[in-house]
Amino acid sequence: MSYIKNTFRNNRIFLVPYFILFTVGIIFIIFVRNDELLMWFNAHRSNFWNEYFKISTSLLGGIGITVLLLIALLHKYSTFFKIGISLLATTLLVELLKRITDLPRPLTFFANDSAIILNPVPGVELLPFRAFPSGHSASAFAIFFGFAMILKNQFGKLICLLIACSIAISRVYLLQHFTRDILAGSILGITITGIVFYIFEKYIFTNNSWYNKPLLSFKI
Repeated sequence: MSYIKNTFRNNRIFLVPYFILFTVGIIFIIFVRNDELLMWFNAHRSNFWNEYFKISTSLLGGIGITVLLLIALLHKYSTFFKIGISLLATTLLVELLKRITDLPRPLTFFANDSAIILNPVPGVELLPFRAFPSGHSASAFAIFFGFAMILKNQFGKLICLLIACSIAISRVYLLQHFTRDILAGSILGITITGIVFYIFEKYIFTNNSWYNKPLLSFKI
């Protein structure tokens, strides 16, 4: 319990706003029939937000993930291992859940509903199935909660939350996921990262050996 308390206390600026947003999202899912966030985005498009959310979602492409892991490696070997394994474990669990549930994405879900016409962002190919949970959301929160746990600067932790939220919300804006998908992905990412960090700090990285040293001398 002390690990959980310390983690929460040290990362309040990340976790408190996150859980507020998560709770609001759950309330909307329970009490509102249609996905209001998706419907609102579908009805309100602009060139700026189209490009912004396309860039946001692309941050977790191959190049983006490589850069983020390189930053982790440059900080410390242990940082690289903790964030890298958190991401790997999250990805494997998400892929398993996607295959088990195989839920329809918005494109398929609304295909036979004449009352709802989807307005996709130009240049974005909509996928049909394996909506739950959102892999982008899970990966974003796994990576950036990991960085938040390492950062000492409170403003940096908040930036990590904003980036993770931006990536998650981009999946709804681009009509690739429902709100439930990104909420599930986010809590999975945070939970798995918390568990991985606990295991590494308690049982693996327990002394000042090579893996707790930086590849280069810089702090984040």
